Amino acid sequence: MTNCDKIKSAVRPHAGKELSSSTIVSLVLAAYPGTNPTSIIPSDHAGPNPCSGRRNCSCCGTDKQIFSRSGSRSQYVVRNIGATDAATSDQPNLRGPSITQTISSADRRSLVDALLQLKPSIRPSTRPEWGRDAALRVIDCVLSLHNKYVPFVVPRLDSFERQHPKVRTVADLKRLIASFQTPSEFVSQCLDYNYDGRAAVLDRVVSWLTAIAGDGNYEEQILRLKQWAENAKPEDHVDLGIKGFALGGFQYLRMLFGANTTKPDIHIQQFVASRVGHRVSDKQALALLEAAASEAEVSLRDTDTTVWEDSARGT
Repeated sequence: MTNCDKIKSAVRPHAGKELSSSTIVSLVLAAYPGTNPTSIIPSDHAGPNPCSGRRNCSCCGTDKQIFSRSGSRSQYVVRNIGATDAATSDQPNLRGPSITQTISSADRRSLVDALLQLKPSIRPSTRPEWGRDAALRVIDCVLSLHNKYVPFVVPRLDSFERQHPKVRTVADLKRLIASFQTPSEFVSQCLDYNYDGRAAVLDRVVSWLTAIAGDGNYEEQILRLKQWAENAKPEDHVDLGIKGFALGGFQYLRMLFGANTTKPDIHIQQFVASRVGHRVSDKQALALLEAAASEAEVSLRDTDTTVWEDSARGT
């Protein structure tokens, strides 16, 4: 898919609105994780440049032009882009079969019955991690990969929060990491964790999310991250290409920023397997819970946290 197609798809719901360059980039990155943010140049899709006269995209100067220029050089008005202006391929070109194709009707029925029985016990989590600042949520996500949450992750989050109270946004975290010679040095000194591979994952995830969050105050950045979390698809983690950051981590990150979804970790897989009567992969567990939660009319996110807290925390 071309960048022009990505931009059309991402900004179409904002027709008639005036958007800044940074907001446009954030919308594209939220819809298409893994896109190079420097390749999204709104001026290339807003007609000939008034200074150079250069036309940078085939949509410029045509009835399919995406933006009209505003009074400010960095502001653009989204034109009314109809559905026919973008092909059905506007959705991300995800690799591999759809996750929802990996479930059977019998397994789905068994899990629906299980969720209906569990329904009176399903509750929203009141744990503090869901309300921590954005920077802490990202650290939470990466530290929790293959580590015990309560004894390992929580103390490090609490310590970091006490020592760095002004590090709130992912951009704040990116600057702090950059102040060290290497990401590994940051993770070692600030998080008491000596693991080069995990430090590399944190550095890449932070850089990617910084582009999504964009400019603006803290609330505006959180809103963009929430929009990303709600609009992203599980398969999108493949396009990121971050070694060591797979489906479970990607889904947990979405949950931390408010998405109504589930992370198919070992606890969730065991729960699903015990209800359907056989082992399931992470993709199968995710697909089954998505389908069954919808049919049972329960919150997928609350189902996840209820199952996880009963299993991992022993509450």
